Amino acid sequence: MANTDRPNGFKASKTLNGSPVSAMLRKLTVAARADATNDHGDIYIGDPVKMTAAGVVTVADSGENIYGVCAGMGIDNVEHGETGMYKADDLETRYLPNATAGFVWVYPKQNVLFEIQSESDLDLTVGALADINLKGSGAAHGSQTTSQSNVELEAYANGDVTVVELQTAPDNDTTLANARYLVSIN
Repeated sequence: MANTDRPNGFKASKTLNGSPVSAMLRKLTVAARADATNDHGDIYIGDPVKMTAAGVVTVADSGENIYGVCAGMGIDNVEHGETGMYKADDLETRYLPNATAGFVWVYPKQNVLFEIQSESDLDLTVGALADINLKGSGAAHGSQTTSQSNVELEAYANGDVTVVELQTAPDNDTTLANARYLVSIN
């Protein structure tokens, strides 16, 4: 039976030392970004992110140094108290548009294993290297409706991730397209 094609980017699944995954979240400030082609500057839940030399958090493309994975975002328009993972005047918007400054909560890549889907039949094994299919400006990489990233694994070129575990589930066949793997980000 074929695997379900449901890309949703990276999903924090386990930690290497057994601590709770939620204990790993870091809140980072995000400046407005200028990459509007196909909404490439938008940040979605499950997107790999990087920090530029200027300290700006933005989406990380294949071959770039990935800092971590976005778990949620918020916009600082709250009059009192801490900003949460939401936009107070629009609770349905759960992504950060490219021209908007705000905050992202990120799982740093250290010590975390992420679940991610392959875009084709890669037949990856434990220890195999693979890449993410997020390439340069102009590439759409998420849904403004669901706020989920659609980043997937593809064949190795840059070595973005290492397969640590084959996801074992009755509905996941790693010999077919759209297989799910647990990976560490390189």
